[in-house]
Amino acid sequence: MPVPTFDDPAPYRSHIPRPSVLNWLTLVTFVVLVVVQVLYWPLLGFLLPSITVAVATPFLAFVPAGVIVRLLRKKELSRWSSAHGFAVRDKPGWAIPALPIAPFTIARARRKKVRTGMIGQVGAFPAWYIFYTWVNNNWLQVSTHYRNVFALKLPKALPPLTIGPTISTEAGSTVAFESIDFNTYWSVTCPDPTFAKAAITPVTMDRLLALDLPLTATTRIAIVGNELVAISISGTRGTDITRMYSALRIVAEGISPYVWQEYGQ
Repeated sequence: MPVPTFDDPAPYRSHIPRPSVLNWLTLVTFVVLVVVQVLYWPLLGFLLPSITVAVATPFLAFVPAGVIVRLLRKKELSRWSSAHGFAVRDKPGWAIPALPIAPFTIARARRKKVRTGMIGQVGAFPAWYIFYTWVNNNWLQVSTHYRNVFALKLPKALPPLTIGPTISTEAGSTVAFESIDFNTYWSVTCPDPTFAKAAITPVTMDRLLALDLPLTATTRIAIVGNELVAISISGTRGTDITRMYSALRIVAEGISPYVWQEYGQ
């Protein structure tokens, strides 16, 4: 079953709490921990345990929200996939995608894993999704990271093109389009401006603007060979998944036969 676009009359209803709810939960937990320390500090014993609890309080405040999101993320993905004809693979054992784009090209990344996978169909395009995690080893600091990666398999490979924020030196220069609104909310980089303007038509620009998806803040859409991918921190909620695939579908379906014939490989 194809993923509905942004004008679908019955959009998917997410079961994951909104970020504001999780932020309040974190704040309340932090306040409770502080109050407990103030009231029971003399009962904590000698100094070292007291200091340990005090230092750990900010970290512990985020635990409840993190646990909730982790438990609900898989259930949310299962519900969404059932509603849209996708199949979920928990701990699929898939290889890390060999895509020449961040975060898959981060040299200092360690312990790279595909935690969850999903396959399906979006319109005429085979689709896949992974929840990708890694650890950055910066010698003095180790930090964990994740991305939701959505993709459509294109019929042919096309030149590289990126929509959204990018730090890639290979992405080319920023391409200015005729639409002021589009240039305001979206940033397109491509080594070949002619290809970019042929691939992203005025209809595509209008549909992306109507989607009201803040991709410039948290998400990049990129053509990488014969893959059209969206890489985002967002995507945990079912409504976000629908929007991501809707955006990819808009871009893919907007590519004209002329572009496939002229630039496809």
